[in-house]
Amino acid sequence: MSGSIKNKAAITPSYTRKSIARYQKVSVKRISLDFYVDEDMEIINKLNEVPNMSGYIKTLMWADIELNPNFEGLKGGSKNVRRYNKSDCKRVSILFNYGTESELIERISKHPTQIGYIRNLINSDINGVLPSAIA
Repeated sequence: MSGSIKNKAAITPSYTRKSIARYQKVSVKRISLDFYVDEDMEIINKLNEVPNMSGYIKTLMWADIELNPNFEGLKGGSKNVRRYNKSDCKRVSILFNYGTESELIERISKHPTQIGYIRNLINSDINGVLPSAIA
């Protein structure tokens, strides 16, 4: 076989894909975040610097829980979704395991806008307010 494999699903047995999907449906929560080029360029650059975006964001969330353990959440908030072309957007998907990361799921669900919470965490790290997540 020459070159790289373009479609991994084609070589993964269907029973494996089904079992993974079944596990994820029961045990994992997926959160997708969209960062936009015109307003989040500094955040996009920071995310491109780190080797594991999801791990970086989770580390920031753990640091936030350590600094603010009794956070009650925010009331209200803007839920206006602006429409962009896909080329203007960088999407980051984070998988949270219900068993080991339930605190993170609870923390992010207390915020009216998940993307606003993550933006604040990354901006806090960029500005040096949170302990750096990159070792």
